[in-house]
Amino acid sequence: SNVLNVEPSPSGDLIAAMSGNNRDRELDILLLSAKDGSVVRNLTSGFDQDLGFESIPTPGMRFVTVPWMSWSPQGDRLAYFVRTEKDRSLLLQNVITRKVEIRIPMTTVDSPESPDISPDGKLVAFAAARGIVNDIYTVNLETKEIVNVTKDDFADYAPTWAPDGKSIVYLKRVSGNEKIFRL
Repeated sequence: SNVLNVEPSPSGDLIAAMSGNNRDRELDILLLSAKDGSVVRNLTSGFDQDLGFESIPTPGMRFVTVPWMSWSPQGDRLAYFVRTEKDRSLLLQNVITRKVEIRIPMTTVDSPESPDISPDGKLVAFAAARGIVNDIYTVNLETKEIVNVTKDDFADYAPTWAPDGKSIVYLKRVSGNEKIFRL
């Protein structure tokens, strides 16, 4: 199997790795030991249908430039997007029990990607499209309300919360160049 994307845990003990599973021909999320790289747990072993989704989609053209997963501040959950029959959903999966604890269907946006859980664990920022424009959105994990926070004519993506949770840094494509913005 080949690793396509990694995200270190808050403690630094574990690394979540998005890996191609050649046998099942789908992506798996592996928890690896940061010490020796050994597989601690496969969060998505077996077929994805067992966890209630079809597959894990890859981000669009920005394949290697955006994160695919996000750890909760406590390091007990991992957030990522999955493909269901009609659309995509945001999952928050407990990394110890493997139980999907939160599932939010993304029915009002297209191609959501690069989730980032806020420092207080209450919101997830992500990039998605409505029509042809990519914006930054947040979703409240309790109320499931999705809010467009950028609403501009440029392609916005790869949101990352500031450590104090008061702002989001993201990339914007302006005149063919990538620029960093803070909201």
